Amino acid sequence: MGKQEFNLVMSKVEEIAGAVMKFPDSAQGAICKSLVSALLHEGPKSRNGNIIDGGQESEFASPLIEKQAEVADRDYVAEIKRDFTVYNLNDSSDIEIAGYTAHYFIYVAPDVARVEAITKAHLEEVFAIAGRKPPKNFSDTLNNAKKTKPPLLESGRKIGSYKLTAIGRYQVENVMLKRHDQ
Repeated sequence: MGKQEFNLVMSKVEEIAGAVMKFPDSAQGAICKSLVSALLHEGPKSRNGNIIDGGQESEFASPLIEKQAEVADRDYVAEIKRDFTVYNLNDSSDIEIAGYTAHYFIYVAPDVARVEAITKAHLEEVFAIAGRKPPKNFSDTLNNAKKTKPPLLESGRKIGSYKLTAIGRYQVENVMLKRHDQ
């Protein structure tokens, strides 16, 4: 496998890995995992795990396997469920959960799930993962988090996107997560 072919395969694996992270327990996730596995294991391997290409070890196989292992190690759905349990976030207000959601997806999430600013879809996903009763309107919750004194969120670059303010980050890391950690 040449470098150009490897780069093409790597870009496809990254797309598939992103899909696996979005649908880890669904049929789509299972299909994506099978595709990644097929791409990663399409040739005989040497003792150190590199794919042998035409009788020679391919120097390109190792980073591909490491990338797939890195994605497999970080399941953001499980991390969010753990946070809700460990920090007892179900006792938090919807606005605090909006702050947590922004903090998680901007600073903590695996690279494939990390974003510059959240949208109402991120908040909907966190509420669904946590099994928490959703607010009547997710957009209103995000706007209210922006209007709090001090504000947890600020407008992002795109319409309907929100970033965590410096004060909001402090609130989440040093007040909300510490408060529930005691």
